[in-house]
Amino acid sequence: MNSSNRSELTSWLTERGSITQRLIQNCADFNVRLLDQSWQRPTLTEAQALPMPPHQLALVRQVLLCCGDTPWLYARTVIPVSSFKGRNRRLLYLRNKPLGAALFQDRTLQRQPLQTVYLSTHDQPLMLEQVPDLKDGKLIGRQSVFVLHGRPLQVSEYFLPAFMRYLADKPKSF
Repeated sequence: MNSSNRSELTSWLTERGSITQRLIQNCADFNVRLLDQSWQRPTLTEAQALPMPPHQLALVRQVLLCCGDTPWLYARTVIPVSSFKGRNRRLLYLRNKPLGAALFQDRTLQRQPLQTVYLSTHDQPLMLEQVPDLKDGKLIGRQSVFVLHGRPLQVSEYFLPAFMRYLADKPKSF
């Protein structure tokens, strides 16, 4: 990856606004593909970040953010049971709608600092099934905890190979 591509990737990793909105600006045929939404125990690091007891269930939502039929990002959202109070209950019913649209329209939204993270692809069987050019390896991404109406949720977003090719092939502006 050359320095121009690294700079472009860094701008995506550090985007403070909605990455969904930025994807929509770069893809006329943006859509969300729901892989799974179910009650699960979060990983230990997810439980610590939220903070919540690791044995407590959370709603885990896994989606692909796609340009047409091509998955560009894999996103995993973890929402503790205790976060589903009042208006936050609407997050239960997003289905194929982007979470970013719901979050960034809310004036109570606060975001903790972004972190660059890596994901081992072999730990994500749902994603491996749905992303044809994905091989065992690591994906780079970003993660942060949002606070909505005083309640936390964690969002992790990982850039997939097709998106990395898009960045590499994108004409550079001077």
